[in-house]
Amino acid sequence: MVRGKFLTLVGITLLVLAPGYVNGQEPGKSPTPPATQSQARGNKPEPASQPLKTYTPAEKQAYQQKMASDLKKLQDKIDDLKLKERTVVQQKKRMTIRAMITLQNKANTARSTLAALEKAHAADWSKLKAEMDKSMADLAQTYQEIEALID
Repeated sequence: MVRGKFLTLVGITLLVLAPGYVNGQEPGKSPTPPATQSQARGNKPEPASQPLKTYTPAEKQAYQQKMASDLKKLQDKIDDLKLKERTVVQQKKRMTIRAMITLQNKANTARSTLAALEKAHAADWSKLKAEMDKSMADLAQTYQEIEALID
């Protein structure tokens, strides 16, 4: 109970130190709905001319378990980085806070994609698998960049 209150207080303090950066949004920018984010960044949708691979239930389950395991490992690493982040000099503090918010948002996106993948019908599974692969690669790359920033 005390730890929960302490962590809440630390979280609020971090947000106060980075005014205007709530949920990773820069001040003055309106949030972009998730459905339009890839288009807003200039990414072109992939052509639908290629037939999608059909996965067996065993392949789907194995992939989902692997992604859940990989996501848990990265979340543990993110939690470790949060501990290291507390010792960063004050000059890097604001930049580190923004980076950690971005990293956690990407982890949450990956978690949402995995949840959608687990509930997906066969027709949507291949598409969501590609999204999950991209999300995990992006999360891992961002983690490495932030780890280098904090270390």
